[in-house]
Amino acid sequence: MQLVNLTPHKINIHGKTIDPTGYVSRVNNAQSQVDTVDGIPILVTTVTEATHLPDPEKGTYFIVPAIVRMSVSKRKDLLSPVKLIRNKDGDVVGCAAFERTA
Repeated sequence: MQLVNLTPHKINIHGKTIDPTGYVSRVNNAQSQVDTVDGIPILVTTVTEATHLPDPEKGTYFIVPAIVRMSVSKRKDLLSPVKLIRNKDGDVVGCAAFERTA
């Protein structure tokens, strides 16, 4: 299986680095105000579409941000980093696994 990184970050997993391709998949969204609390707007965000997401390719998994994967929940070829590994300063330096939609 081929892993294609559609995030803006290098993915470090099990001693392997998967470099970004330069194409970043994101989601577009729309926000609407539903309430206010003490003059502070309360918004609801609705995901409208995923962008820069290639069609499925046999033998390929695409690594994308979790929100992209969740917005296209029927796709089984989308992976997101999970079980993040952090350094002593709390910065993410890798992950221990990928997650996909069931």
